[in-house]
Amino acid sequence: MLLLNLSGESHGVSYDFKYQLYEKVNLEESKWNTKGRNIIMNIVKADPDQDYWPRLTKDKIKNVNINVDWSRYIDEDEEAELGSKGMEDMDMAGM
Repeated sequence: MLLLNLSGESHGVSYDFKYQLYEKVNLEESKWNTKGRNIIMNIVKADPDQDYWPRLTKDKIKNVNINVDWSRYIDEDEEAELGSKGMEDMDMAGM
């Protein structure tokens, strides 16, 4: 079981979110960055040959804290020709 644990503090209030991810991920290739109050993540599956996940987490419920940035969405057909383009602005220093 792989947990994504996010925690932080704002104006004296502590926040903690724990999500059980749908499947295993490749931590070395996965990236994250912050933009303002948003955390932007590119989570790479551990098995690249595995079908697309139906959702990010094991839970079958809509999570109001997780949103998809559809402007960064790469279709399955476009993925092979683009490679890792679009994520080159991610800063690995915070990982």
